[in-house]
Amino acid sequence: MDDRLKLRNLTFELGYYINTLNNASIVNHTGKWLSFRRDLTRGSVFEFSHEIGHIYQFKRREKKIEDLKTFYKSRSKLKVFLDELEAWIIGYYLCRKLKINTNGFIKHSYKCLKSYIKGKC
Repeated sequence: MDDRLKLRNLTFELGYYINTLNNASIVNHTGKWLSFRRDLTRGSVFEFSHEIGHIYQFKRREKKIEDLKTFYKSRSKLKVFLDELEAWIIGYYLCRKLKINTNGFIKHSYKCLKSYIKGKC
């Protein structure tokens, strides 16, 4: 089975759908949709798994947080970085669990995490 199809199926199992109108790797918890880059690079697969990682974070938090917009806007840069790091870790675990090749995952996630370290978030 194609790697993206495995991740797409998991997205649906989690109660989210794929937004085909966006070509960026993001997740929207209010609308319960996820989009991912549609190029054929391994990086886009890794980013897809990372966004699913954010869904797992949200599902863990949603019962504890009454105002999600305030919660996400009030995070410090350190908390944003830690949330991103955790989502990458979850994404790596999901790839391994779904038997998706993880060659290059750490290097790609490091490249993405550097943007948060540099304060671009």
